[in-house]
Amino acid sequence: PTLVEMQPLLDRWRAAAKDRGVPFFAFTVLREPLAHALSFFNFFNVAGKPGQLWNPFQGEMEPTEENFLKTFQGNRQCIMLDLDAEGIFRAPKAVLRHPDIVPSHLRVKDNEETLYKKCRIQKVQDALFESLDWVGTTENLQNSTLPLMSKILLDDPEVGRNRSSRKVFTENKKTKKHKPLEISDLSDFARA
Repeated sequence: PTLVEMQPLLDRWRAAAKDRGVPFFAFTVLREPLAHALSFFNFFNVAGKPGQLWNPFQGEMEPTEENFLKTFQGNRQCIMLDLDAEGIFRAPKAVLRHPDIVPSHLRVKDNEETLYKKCRIQKVQDALFESLDWVGTTENLQNSTLPLMSKILLDDPEVGRNRSSRKVFTENKKTKKHKPLEISDLSDFARA
């Protein structure tokens, strides 16, 4: 379900938790729109491999601006929060691994009424700010994770806020077939 579809359920859970004296904390993390579009493209359309049944997209596309623009869906993150949680109903049929995965009555190209249906930004905003306790961004996630977790676990965000964060990771030695497309790779046309 989308966030807008979940809003009444979140509100009922919050009320039920309050009635029972149980804490309830709902949150989500959003991404800057162009970074989201590139990440979606790189993950589903470039890195996807044949035989990955979980991926509805073709995969193994070359990470070019031309391919990015072929698969681009404006305001995809908003649409995913409002109308299409999986991000496939409005996807161009040519990039879907199994174009029939989406019932014909839901396919945007086959249904003129939904083709022009825009994301209901006010509904998404209401769901974000009326039903959630915290909305973060991936750009600030490192600075927000510790205070958020200490708020959830200890009911005190200051515990996490007063800790220094550190990033620990191991380098992946597997070779990648393609370098992912990045914002710096795009022309001014694609960034507009």
